[in-house]
Amino acid sequence: MRVIAVLILLLTSLIVIPSAPAAAEATQPIKVSITQLRCASPCRNEGLEGAGESAPDFYAKITIGSQTVTTPRAPDNQDMVSPSNWFLAQDVSTSVVDLPVSILIMDYDDGTPDDVADASPRPGDATLRFTINMINGVAKGDVTGSLGCATGNGEPGGGVFGDDPQPPVTLCWQIEPQPTTDTDGDGLTDYAERRGLDFDNDKVIDLPLSDYSPDPLRRDLFVEIDWMQNDEPSTAVLNAVEQAFSAAPITNAKTGRTGLSLNLVKNEQVPTVDPLIFGDGRGPGALDDFDDLKVGTKACGDSTTDAAVGHFGTRRERTSTACAQILDFKRRWFRYGLFAHRQASDFTSSGVAELDPGTAITGSNDFAVTLGGWNAAMITNVGGRDKAEIGTLMHELGHTLGLRHGGGDDVNCKPNYLSVMNYPLQFATATADPDRPLDYSTDALDPLVEDAGLDEQRQLSVPRAGNRRIVYGVGGAVRVGRANQPIDWSGTGAPFDTNATADINTLTSYTGAQGCVTAVPKQTLNGFDDWANLAYTFTSSRFFADGVHGNLQEMTGEDVLRMTSADLKATKTVDRADAIPGDELAYTVTATNKGPATATEVAITDGEETRAVADLPAQQSATERFTATIPCSTADGTKIVNTARVTGKPEQDGTLGDNTATATTTVHAPVLTLTKTATPSAGAAEPVTFTLTYSNTGSAPATGATVTDVLPQGLYYSQGSAQQVTRNGDGTTTLRWTPGAVPAGATATITYTARTSLLATGGATVTNNATLGYGDAGGCAYADVAASATSTVTEQQPTRNPWLPTLWQLHRSLRTPELLARVQATDQRFDVSPADGVLSQSEADAALAVSALPYGLLRAQLMATYLNLADRRINASTRILSIGFDTVGDAARYAQRADDLVKQVKATTLLNEVNIGLIERY
Repeated sequence: MRVIAVLILLLTSLIVIPSAPAAAEATQPIKVSITQLRCASPCRNEGLEGAGESAPDFYAKITIGSQTVTTPRAPDNQDMVSPSNWFLAQDVSTSVVDLPVSILIMDYDDGTPDDVADASPRPGDATLRFTINMINGVAKGDVTGSLGCATGNGEPGGGVFGDDPQPPVTLCWQIEPQPTTDTDGDGLTDYAERRGLDFDNDKVIDLPLSDYSPDPLRRDLFVEIDWMQNDEPSTAVLNAVEQAFSAAPITNAKTGRTGLSLNLVKNEQVPTVDPLIFGDGRGPGALDDFDDLKVGTKACGDSTTDAAVGHFGTRRERTSTACAQILDFKRRWFRYGLFAHRQASDFTSSGVAELDPGTAITGSNDFAVTLGGWNAAMITNVGGRDKAEIGTLMHELGHTLGLRHGGGDDVNCKPNYLSVMNYPLQFATATADPDRPLDYSTDALDPLVEDAGLDEQRQLSVPRAGNRRIVYGVGGAVRVGRANQPIDWSGTGAPFDTNATADINTLTSYTGAQGCVTAVPKQTLNGFDDWANLAYTFTSSRFFADGVHGNLQEMTGEDVLRMTSADLKATKTVDRADAIPGDELAYTVTATNKGPATATEVAITDGEETRAVADLPAQQSATERFTATIPCSTADGTKIVNTARVTGKPEQDGTLGDNTATATTTVHAPVLTLTKTATPSAGAAEPVTFTLTYSNTGSAPATGATVTDVLPQGLYYSQGSAQQVTRNGDGTTTLRWTPGAVPAGATATITYTARTSLLATGGATVTNNATLGYGDAGGCAYADVAASATSTVTEQQPTRNPWLPTLWQLHRSLRTPELLARVQATDQRFDVSPADGVLSQSEADAALAVSALPYGLLRAQLMATYLNLADRRINASTRILSIGFDTVGDAARYAQRADDLVKQVKATTLLNEVNIGLIERY
């Protein structure tokens, strides 16, 4: 058949084919075998056979779907047979779910019709019938297992069964593959690999695993690949890495097939997060880290409409009713790789992966390829975008398979470790090995002992390494030798030593956190066989849980360019980590050339100022000092991040990542707040208590704090803590307090009492406003803050019994301090001996005294009116019957303004009528 296929292929290659043929339909194998058959009732000379006919001559008809096979006859005259060739094998379309199977047992009779034996336990049918669920291999019907036996019930002769009886037989079977069959031993059943998984047993595939092209004869590895905009890997990239695994020198112990079946499954584009955080400690809120993209805050749903849904799994899988079961399965079987733009930890890091730092080889499940930060020179240096992605993908995937930068250890840049996990071989570069195969190491090469153990007259390890290039370091510089030739490990030339000492894995151009820049002399460098030590599973890894990744740093774009470039680095410090507005900051900026070439045309720029610096040889530095003043408008808590930059030549774009440096100062400013409360309601001229509360919510002390409260006309300041009280010409009163310094976090209150006028009527409101001004120790002044409070005047039912001045003069004891205070708040003209803000009894006596003068008479009546209002005998709103005046309040205000004899006489008469209760109308 193979020869025929080859001939057909050769012939078709000579023919112009107008269109591509349709793809072959996917199938899965099934095999039904009869392992034993025996009579279940006497069948020798009776039953299946007549008298004198001995035992039956059995054969069977096996039907699967529409295909039937008639088995060879068993040896003649046997009560029981155990055939080895009674089976039907068939490749069944993967569109079939329930596959019908039937087995009919026959007895061959020479010259007469063959007899039928009953193999079915069901009455009325001699054929054993069942179905096989081609999703999970479960059999149902007369057969319920992949191994077992069934016995027919025996059908009598006559009637619908014809004249001959159908005696029972016992038939034993085997169905292959069984539900648990795992041919390649990778943990996935053949049914799962051929079809997929039906989690709810509704005979509908919930996870069509066959879409991911597993190989039932080789171990399968699955990796879901997502990408950000402009970072999508090409099919060629994925195919190259899959082919490297397919060619792996691994033989499946169960099937004999070589290689591994790597399935790099392209899924979807995810939102661009630049830079991407990959590490432990997933932060809340912003979409900024690996786990925000992979798992989100919920696993199931439509991520195209709900940003909380992660992107692990396909959109169909995430929106499936079986989403939870699908993603639970994929979490245990699928690694997740993200082609992202840049990493927050290092913008030009080529990638990142989970790698357990312990000594055991442990798999993991998450990694990222991050080449978006590489410029054209970096990409060109490693052979183009595809090659950059291929090498990085193979490298980071290797970490998830338990491989370190030294294979089984973290000793990087080992000359005897020929693997893409080794930094010099991650990419095929001109300075290392432009012809390196895309491969993990296939053997553990001999150890290299740096301490007097390097034989420069001996080949490295032939034939295992063949003619491979060997990358090593001499004084940190890259050297290249051949595995099948002696190597000058020390770089001293002839005569070559047999026991040289040299640090051969220090390469200063590879400066990643797992790199080779730090010299560690006198090590023993061990080879390692990667393919033989892969960790296929990862569920036991401490990084299996989402949100736990570790902190592995990888080769950067600068690493691939640094070999022939000056490499300037900026560092910057500030003299004050904490300051207040108005302070001057002093910045120190240092430019250092990390080499290896001398930097020329060096300049240091801080803000808008640029200063030229002398040429810097490798490892040399230059320092400049700059100053800046913090603006008074800078808010409390602001972090002033000042950036400096160094430039020079020759320096590659890929090495500019550390050419800028920042210094941060946290600004501490005072932030004062002011609130004000007042007694919500009080009767006319009753005390209203105002409380001012000021707080410094900032992180620096305030200076020169001043509180100013302006009482409106009609509101009288009676007592309190004001340090300055100013009675203004417009009837307002200005109160002032000067607390001065207010420490950060401090809170204080100011309380004072004011009274409305007795002439205020019920429902009237009075509002007053306060302001707070302040500054800081840096000389800055801040905008005033303001607060206000309102109180409402209430009114009670008057007793309707006003007194004349004489009665108030006689009843001195009824003129309580509270009544006098109410009068004082209404009219301060009686406070004369001395004018101390308090109306005394003697001052009230003087006002009530009998006088022959018109003004004296008016004063007595006005005082009596005030006392009647204060004692709630009448109210300002009490109506009066008098031409031109509606209320007692109108009459009192007229009396207050009476400034000539005629008005004084009129006012005296009017108030006298009020005080004797003549004109009030209640």
